[in-house]
Amino acid sequence: MKPPAKRVPHIGLLFWSPEEIHQNYCPDLFLPYKEAAARGLLTYKYLTPRSANDFHPPLEQVKAGRFDGLVSVSIWKETFIGDLQKLGLPMVTLDYRSNGWPADSVTFGSRQAFSQIAQLFKENDHREILFISVFRPQGVAHGKGDTYIEDDTSLERRMALQEALADSDVDMWPLLPIKTGPGVRREALVKALKDLITNIGKAPTAITGHDINIVGYGRQALEDLKLRVPQDVSLISVDALNTETQPAKKITMDTLKFSWKQVGTEGLRMLWERMSGKVPADVPPRHIELAGTYLPAGTMANRRKVPPG
Repeated sequence: MKPPAKRVPHIGLLFWSPEEIHQNYCPDLFLPYKEAAARGLLTYKYLTPRSANDFHPPLEQVKAGRFDGLVSVSIWKETFIGDLQKLGLPMVTLDYRSNGWPADSVTFGSRQAFSQIAQLFKENDHREILFISVFRPQGVAHGKGDTYIEDDTSLERRMALQEALADSDVDMWPLLPIKTGPGVRREALVKALKDLITNIGKAPTAITGHDINIVGYGRQALEDLKLRVPQDVSLISVDALNTETQPAKKITMDTLKFSWKQVGTEGLRMLWERMSGKVPADVPPRHIELAGTYLPAGTMANRRKVPPG
């Protein structure tokens, strides 16, 4: 990889807050850019909101940076992305895409993953499936709100599962929505799941949902109801388990595994192709969905082989 211009390009990395850049998945996501900078191939600057009440980095901050390219992480406000696009800079978004998204993007292959999960349900004779979906405050990235809408990622994953099961006799249970603010409240999820199972009078044969953390919270509800995993209820979801900069997480349930570093690496490649002119500016936005790897952890039972009681 060579610098795409006579001078080393300067990249703006847009994210939610300075604190989160060094936590959770961000160290792995941004590692490819740090490695390229260490080799003298580029320079970069983080761009974050001024305060927790802001939804995204100020546009004037982006304009003043004199960047050659932009990388935006999970910024879902269409209007802001439109403003960024008007700057005419090569841009890639990581872990997010919506219909008509106006920039190159890289995401986990949600549709692929939940199509694969649907196939596992069919193969293991699961007939009643519950999907736990995250709902966020409408128009608010962080904080409180009165109106909640289904998170874009949850919606995409749920729809992919429903479509993949549409031609089978599998029954999708009523959607279990979990409201979020700064984070998911474990207690609220446990209560909602217990209430749902109690009201219906039985448990689903399998539970999946937004990600491994959300589904994992529901395990407490199953324990409280004296339901066994996987004998009574199977659990499976998706997660990013490859970590370059942090200790690897223990696999707590059957999982479709993705790599944050791979997301960052593919994003950098796409951005490099735009900045170098290898992919001209008039080429329509491209989208990459990364494939996951299935890791069994003993939480998916074959219903045909589960003994009664």
